[in-house]
Amino acid sequence: MRCALTILVLLTIAQAGAPAPASGTVVSDDFERHTLGSNWIVLGGSGSIGIVGQSDLGLVAGPARGGATEWGAGGFLADQFSEAMISPDRNDSMLTQVFVRHRVSDNARYGFHWNNGLGGRWEIKYDGVPTAQTRILASIVAPEPAAGDRIRIEARGSRISGYHNGALILSAEDTSPDAITATGRLGVVFRFTTTFPATYPSAVFEEWTGGDLPASVSVGPPKGGAPPPHVTIQPHPVVGRSTVAISGDLPGVGGVTFSLYDASGRLIHTREVRDPGGFTFEGTGMPAGVYFYRLSASRRPLAHGRLVIER
Repeated sequence: MRCALTILVLLTIAQAGAPAPASGTVVSDDFERHTLGSNWIVLGGSGSIGIVGQSDLGLVAGPARGGATEWGAGGFLADQFSEAMISPDRNDSMLTQVFVRHRVSDNARYGFHWNNGLGGRWEIKYDGVPTAQTRILASIVAPEPAAGDRIRIEARGSRISGYHNGALILSAEDTSPDAITATGRLGVVFRFTTTFPATYPSAVFEEWTGGDLPASVSVGPPKGGAPPPHVTIQPHPVVGRSTVAISGDLPGVGGVTFSLYDASGRLIHTREVRDPGGFTFEGTGMPAGVYFYRLSASRRPLAHGRLVIER
């Protein structure tokens, strides 16, 4: 059974950095090499963080519960983003967080992640050390992100927003006296939330991108890619039967999976989508409430959203 999340104490360890990028830039790393390199500053988990299998960022040595690292090759503007793709080899009990505006004076930062406590929910947090600094700015119950999913946080002025696979999940204004409004570093946090000591090595992130929002591409499908499929449920809310229609390009009929989760994130229904026009969903006999669906192909997410059942 998963335990409650704990706060990761950040211990800054300086590394020599590469030449700083000019403001207004975006940087990225796909981790396809042997070592972490000098572009990164390790904040926690020193000696444990590295490149797993010459392809993914993660924990390569123990004992360690987790770690944090941020881009140290140069600074960015105050309006910035951090985005990471979850590794296909990630341990299911590994929390994955992206963060922006790390303030070195007190180690506070804004983070976006999925928390396995309280039924499983997305959170935007003002986080740091000591524990008393932590504030939940926004949260919503939802199923756990899967391998290959992208998580992203944006800071624009006082507004902090979190995205899952290009879809806006949460947004909040931070007007507290201790709000972080100036530029800061950005990066990722990862932490085992159940078994410890953990099994090593453990991959967490397949790639990472971050930088200044004015120079960043808009959130959505990759450059040159087709628009993602769109799911329509009619009638909705579901009372008995409804049609789940799918529009847009699908990566091969028969290779698409529709998965349904309850409010706690538990998988309760899955089926292969063989007709590009969609299928009939039978909600009779299911408890009324809010559910979440995910459309995927070959472990890659295509679309997700809510499905409400009424009686």
